[in-house]
Amino acid sequence: EEQQIQAEQIRDREEFLAILINQQITWEPPLTADNLATEISAKPGIIAQLLNTFRAGTVRLAKLPENPNPFQIVDQHVACIRAAAKTLEILEQQYVPIDIAHGDRKAIVSLLWDILQRISAESFAYHLPPFHDDGDSAPAESAAGDVKGNIIMYRFCNMLLRAAGSSRRVCNIERDFTDLQLYGPILSQMLKQVGTGDVAAALALITDETLGTLELAGRAQQIARALAALLAVEKLPAILSAERLVKGGLAIHTALLTTLMSTWTQRIALAKPTEPEPQPPQPASQTDVPPAGELPPAPIDGAAATSTTTGQDQAAPLTDTTAAAATTT
Repeated sequence: EEQQIQAEQIRDREEFLAILINQQITWEPPLTADNLATEISAKPGIIAQLLNTFRAGTVRLAKLPENPNPFQIVDQHVACIRAAAKTLEILEQQYVPIDIAHGDRKAIVSLLWDILQRISAESFAYHLPPFHDDGDSAPAESAAGDVKGNIIMYRFCNMLLRAAGSSRRVCNIERDFTDLQLYGPILSQMLKQVGTGDVAAALALITDETLGTLELAGRAQQIARALAALLAVEKLPAILSAERLVKGGLAIHTALLTTLMSTWTQRIALAKPTEPEPQPPQPASQTDVPPAGELPPAPIDGAAATSTTTGQDQAAPLTDTTAAAATTT
């Protein structure tokens, strides 16, 4: 029975991870719960592309031959794990490249879960306003054993709770979400800030009054419906279903909050105007460069120099060199 539960959990995570990866990168064939382990094990380029999409140039892999040998595949998995450890601060010692290359589903799921959770947290942190510790961070005793991504997750939850006017704060993800009540104000703020479609109908599902009158199972149903509306999907992955929310557990709540952070970040980032990339300085034209050994012509007696680019007169500063030239004249 325990093995069956573990297999079910791995399957749920494979489905969830495939959806998240397909949102981040384009890969052919698209990843599914059925092919995730086999594709990842045989093609280290998937993890490389995922890391490089988050931060360009994180890892560079040579193109594998058409029929690579196992050593070449393992070497590339080593490079990806090291790059993830350096960029995202995952613990390199936890992951064995040979296990990944051999298609160990548990090892693959564990690695991808760690990478995607941290990418989501880092991306969210990038778009956060300057941080002021007004109760959004987790208490030290609660966060001491948490990874960086979970600490940022506390800030995400508490940012939305504060915006909703709630006095509650999250300091223990597994415990604080047990009754699912906190998802009401958090999802409400998500819908108001980045929701699409019929936001009003989704908000009506998760008011404090509605959730407060329901048993846990009914509350989970309302939250799942509001979440599906936020994500604009007809069916949620199994790990985010109402049934899984009732069972609870750290993995379920982490998956849901990771999804919310990723959705918030993507939609906030898309809403921002794209800033033009800075252009490199243009080299001076030949007409602007004086012959070797000659000084550029200086204005006499502080006369204004005429701009050749705008046609307007601009005052030319009197430098030490031009002052000496003027004195000699």
